[in-house]
Amino acid sequence: MKAKITATAKYLPKKTLTYLDLEKMVDTSEEWILSRTGIEKRHLVSKGEATSDMCKEVALELIKKSLEKIEFKSFIAISSTRVYGSSQYGELSEANKPEPSDFRGRIVFKYENLVKSSFGSKSLILRLSGLYDDKTNWINSFVTNFDGQKRNLPNVSTNRLHRDTCAEIIAFTLNNDLYLNNDVINCSEGSISYKDLFEEIYANKNFSDYFNCDNKNIREVSNLKLKELGFKFK
Repeated sequence: MKAKITATAKYLPKKTLTYLDLEKMVDTSEEWILSRTGIEKRHLVSKGEATSDMCKEVALELIKKSLEKIEFKSFIAISSTRVYGSSQYGELSEANKPEPSDFRGRIVFKYENLVKSSFGSKSLILRLSGLYDDKTNWINSFVTNFDGQKRNLPNVSTNRLHRDTCAEIIAFTLNNDLYLNNDVINCSEGSISYKDLFEEIYANKNFSDYFNCDNKNIREVSNLKLKELGFKFK
């Protein structure tokens, strides 16, 4: 198997520490520092900035550089409805500006903006809700291995998308040339309450014995745009 380096990237934290800063902190001088270390300034992580944050910046730059060398008709980006933050409720459509509230949501939203700025009219962003299938079920796994510690749920309901339906949506976008439109499309089956999901599996158990949910606000990722384009959910 042959391998080659197609792109390189780097990232330095924006916060710096110069020899002038060090002169104010300890008894030293520019000449003493430069003659012994040759270092003019150091880059320091800001409060709350982790190694993963720096890796993220490098990874995004590598993706951008790698794709610049490839000729393509359109770039289809798979994103996530996680870009809608925990403070956003009600019906959420593509017209709602995402306000990501956690690390993963912010990374995904930054990725979306990178796609838009890099590929413009040659890009299509599909925002997928949480994927599920018929074989795995996290609620069943949690209840089966329940240790007496209830799980706190972020909202009263969740938005999801079956893996088979996800494949059908991607095929639909390709077959109907939707990838030629510079657009963002939410891909979700709609909102369903965690309690309903629980009772589908455990008709004789109490939801409240296993889960807490203080946040009663409902958030539903709208799939109206996808339906208007002609996609039919089964």
